[in-house]
Amino acid sequence: MSALLTPDTSSGSSSSSSSSSSTALIGAPGPFTWRGAVFAVSTGGDFLFRDKTHYHTPVRASEAAPVDRYSYLGMSVAAGNFLPPHRACGQRVVFAAGAPRAGEGGKVVLFAKCQSELLSVQRLLHGGSFASSFGYSLAAVDVDGDGFKELVVGAPFYGTGGTVYVYAGGPDGLAEDAERIRLKSRAEDGTGSGSGSGSGSEQEEALEGRFGLSVAFAGDLNADGAEDLVVGAPYDGRGKVFVYMGSSEHGWNSQKRPDQVRRERRREEGFDMCSILASSTCSTYSR
Repeated sequence: MSALLTPDTSSGSSSSSSSSSSTALIGAPGPFTWRGAVFAVSTGGDFLFRDKTHYHTPVRASEAAPVDRYSYLGMSVAAGNFLPPHRACGQRVVFAAGAPRAGEGGKVVLFAKCQSELLSVQRLLHGGSFASSFGYSLAAVDVDGDGFKELVVGAPFYGTGGTVYVYAGGPDGLAEDAERIRLKSRAEDGTGSGSGSGSGSEQEEALEGRFGLSVAFAGDLNADGAEDLVVGAPYDGRGKVFVYMGSSEHGWNSQKRPDQVRRERRREEGFDMCSILASSTCSTYSR
């Protein structure tokens, strides 16, 4: 399977590292006619004694691949305690991989290390909205400080401007599809992408804003003990970053709206999330 880690398979389109399990994830959405794959390798401890197995997701029909061809599995990856150990082959850390073109609206697949180098499928999350690219971006963020990671899923082609879903984490694992919440990108005064009040020019700019094209763990920006999230919308006006502050008391704010909105002023320079906030994932987009 190491032959799949080549440029023509888009290896490295996404990557993530889990400090709790000392594992690096590499997404490769291109192999096997764009069915896609994800690789997991150990990075911690002494090289002589660490696990040198290159784990990978099922890709062949004989391996019960969880998605069909042209699904782009591995476009995004994340790791966290998304399932209790008894539902994840005894593992504390589970891997999530986005397949934004799987099915009608995209899927996210949860994998765990089990008995062999083949990562075992533990659960499927479904987008639901046609051609929304659910799973295009992923992030693991503990927004309520309870020790269980929430899984944040971007669907940038949802509706006219994109959306972001959050699956709450807990002792029994992630919430079900029907229980997930949607973050809003429009502030109370109408600024940002999304529907609602606001000036006509703001609403026109919000169309095709691609809210959720990137999502990232932002650390604990306000030092309140709960982790925070940033969401990119590179084509909302000249580009915006939406900041959502977590809270150990109630998670997100009750309106599920951003606490801050940062704007890019110069369109010709593109949009660079790194210039706005230091985060674990940085991406640059230009129109």
